[in-house]
Amino acid sequence: TGCLTCTDTGTTNCQTCDTSYYLEFGTSTCSSNCPDGYYGEDDYNTCSACDEKCATCIDSGTNC
Repeated sequence: TGCLTCTDTGTTNCQTCDTSYYLEFGTSTCSSNCPDGYYGEDDYNTCSACDEKCATCIDSGTNC
C-alpha cells in the first residue's frame, strides 16, 4: 500500500508514505503517482496541487 505510518494498524488510513509513494490529499492513501492536477512532492512524499493554470504538472506546481 505504500504506507509508512497509519492511523490504525492494518488500515489504509495513511499518515506518511514510503519512499517513491505520495500521500494523496483528502484520501489518506499512498500512491506511486499523483492524480491529475497534482504533482509528487519528493521532500514530503505528498501530492501537492498544480497551479490553477495547469491541468497537470511535473516536479512543481507551475511546471505545466
